[in-house]
Amino acid sequence: MKISLKTISPIYQNKHNFVKENIKKISKNNKVLDVGCGYGEYLNLYEERGAVVAGMDVDKEAIKGIKNARYASITSIPFEDNSFDTLNCIDVLEHVDDEDKAFSELSRVLKKDGTLIMTVPNRYYPISYDPINRLLMVFGKHLKIGMWHWGHKRLYSKKHLLSMLNKNGFQIIRYQQRSHFLIALFVNYIPYLMDRFVIKSDYKKKKKSSIFLFLINMMYSTLNSIDKILFSKLNGISHCVVAVKN
Repeated sequence: MKISLKTISPIYQNKHNFVKENIKKISKNNKVLDVGCGYGEYLNLYEERGAVVAGMDVDKEAIKGIKNARYASITSIPFEDNSFDTLNCIDVLEHVDDEDKAFSELSRVLKKDGTLIMTVPNRYYPISYDPINRLLMVFGKHLKIGMWHWGHKRLYSKKHLLSMLNKNGFQIIRYQQRSHFLIALFVNYIPYLMDRFVIKSDYKKKKKSSIFLFLINMMYSTLNSIDKILFSKLNGISHCVVAVKN
């Protein structure tokens, strides 16, 4: 995986690792659709295990150069009913206006007994991540900063997420929350400082920038390990789910 400020983020790594952990025994020639495939990082994971992959995304620039990737929305998936053995859907549903249609489409294209691996952001994320919006939540309000900064239409409570999955014929096999208090405390600030004061100021010295990225990655890994040990019982930033279509 190419090292960047995105890929060294422990939030990204925790979701990426969740997918890796749950596809270790994936069958060769398993048909996989990555809904919201972005630049194809997850497609590579599945291909390494012999799966037959397809991707789709609403970002035309992201899917340029990705074989078997289509420009399409989760509310209108351009494949026939019961087409796939596995669906990968990482941080997509929070961006969609019509979540009912999105869940319905996921169920439609997945085969019976097929697997859905998905993540969405937690409505009750650690207050250390975005304290302003956690306080505003009491009044039913939010600002387009922090957790709401990336075009999110909604955040998910565990109850609502599992209810939507059950309603659309999914049985939950595994549920976890990942990236807790300590990660939330640090992850908003370190990438910003790195980007502003290290990467840009050292633009022409790529070797040095790579060293700094390596060091920050080592620090993140340490923080992530401590976070899992000390704070895993607290709310996490991400809901991570494996479900099977009944």
